[in-house]
Amino acid sequence: MLFLRHTTRNGFGRFRRAAAVAAVLIFGTYAARGQDEHAGVLSEDDDTLTSGEYTDSYTVFAAVGDWIHVVMTSPEIDPYVILKPPSCPSTGTCEQQRDNDDVQSGDETAVVLARADEAGMWTVLATSSEPGESGSYQVTVDVAGDVSAFETLASLILSSNEVRSEEGFLEAGDKTLNSGEFVDNYAFIGHAGQLVVIDMLSSEFDPYLILFLPDKSQEDNDDWEGSREQARLEIILPLDGLYRVSATSLEPGETGSYSLEIRDEVPFIKD
Repeated sequence: MLFLRHTTRNGFGRFRRAAAVAAVLIFGTYAARGQDEHAGVLSEDDDTLTSGEYTDSYTVFAAVGDWIHVVMTSPEIDPYVILKPPSCPSTGTCEQQRDNDDVQSGDETAVVLARADEAGMWTVLATSSEPGESGSYQVTVDVAGDVSAFETLASLILSSNEVRSEEGFLEAGDKTLNSGEFVDNYAFIGHAGQLVVIDMLSSEFDPYLILFLPDKSQEDNDDWEGSREQARLEIILPLDGLYRVSATSLEPGETGSYSLEIRDEVPFIKD
């Protein structure tokens, strides 16, 4: 049985309000699809989100069913990406937007992967994780009909019967959830119907797992079958897309080493 905890511990999605958008660079058109790149600089001359972060805005056209892949990197700021569908207002936030900070811990890269459920111009907001950060960045936007077309995501695709193992350490200086727990983030691309099992083990703190689904819902677990040293999630993936795993602790401030395993298994089919 899953031990559920809802968005009060959600350290991934965060709602922001954008100021009026000034200049807009059109990445795609009805005829053009593929990859576009833009190098920019966040500075005090830019628009700001109501939470204080500088932001630049771009748009890209996508048809229903297209995959939109946005990558933001920077040597000078902690990048943060927001992707808004055509139905979102030009200011404020909406439930349908996708956003990301550090798709995987330590890579200093923000990544959004979304399948377009609306046709039209999607808005990309390139911003930072903290208010007042300024510096150069690069944004790459891909639009394709198949997620496998994105070469930069190849390492994240969870193949059939694949097992991924990680050794980590929660410590001061890590990112934290809104409720104060240290957290390491991992990511994989899964396909609907895959049975995925995620195990987190630690003898040094009480491990806690959160899995963020492409539709922004989440699954959580603490104390698998009563064990205070294991958290585990077993899920048949409901959607194609990018899944994020947050390896964290039950209580704020807990530190220590842990092991994490993400594996694809063949679902059991009863005769």
